[in-house]
Amino acid sequence: MITSAEIRDKRFKTSLIGYSFKEVDSFVSAVAEEFERLTTEGHNLSEEVRGLAADLELYKRREESIIKTMMASQKVCDDMKRNAEKESQIILSEAALNAEKMIAAAQEKLTGIEGEIAEMRRQKIRFGEALRSLLTTHFKLMDISKDEPVKG
Repeated sequence: MITSAEIRDKRFKTSLIGYSFKEVDSFVSAVAEEFERLTTEGHNLSEEVRGLAADLELYKRREESIIKTMMASQKVCDDMKRNAEKESQIILSEAALNAEKMIAAAQEKLTGIEGEIAEMRRQKIRFGEALRSLLTTHFKLMDISKDEPVKG
């Protein structure tokens, strides 16, 4: 690679019919300055590209980290959803079982109350029959005592 110093230091052979030294020197100086500017700009752009490459690498690592975090979050979310569904099924099953137990207990209690009502009806009938029998006996006794003469 040629440097700006080499451009500035370059000397050309002269001939009888040659170029103007002033014009050639002026042009060589302008070319050297432009070459130096372009070389500096190229170095600056190379440094900028290295910096951008480093930034890009950093952003890629961050992107990978974000993707991993999002995937982990999605897995946690899916796990939580599955657990919530399982828990709701357990709650529903327990509620159904408790409802069945309550219905069975209520049915048993209803059967017991119906039995008590039937027993009370039987007792009412027996009491009515006993009362009727007692009253019949009392009426008969009253009829007998009415027919008997009073002593005294």
